Amino acid sequence: MASTEPHPALGEGGRLRLGKARLGQRASSRGNRELTYRRREVLPHAFVELARSFGILELGCMSSAYRWDYETDIREGGGDRSGYIDTIKLGYAYAFSPTSRLQLSISHVAAIEEFGGGNAQFTMLF
Repeated sequence: MASTEPHPALGEGGRLRLGKARLGQRASSRGNRELTYRRREVLPHAFVELARSFGILELGCMSSAYRWDYETDIREGGGDRSGYIDTIKLGYAYAFSPTSRLQLSISHVAAIEEFGGGNAQFTMLF
């Protein structure tokens, strides 16, 4: 489920993007090393985009509510993890032409001991 709509409160060129994704994954192995893995995750997000003459600014929040179950026959392996995490993202995009675009972003995990990272992309279609 996702929605991308112009939003009157954001002014001309402003959009609000809301959505969520669900992820499910299972794996198992028998033989030399036995393991069973199961992962469930819900990923909601909300973004505000402001289109201006100098490019598009984007500010958003992405979250993850997750649970991983991992069982193995190795003594140190295995375990269960579950939790919740928020990530804040600030992005900028500029279209040089209809076929070339620059995108920059930085994100931060909302926990004092964590960091998200950065991303730079240049796309040119020919």
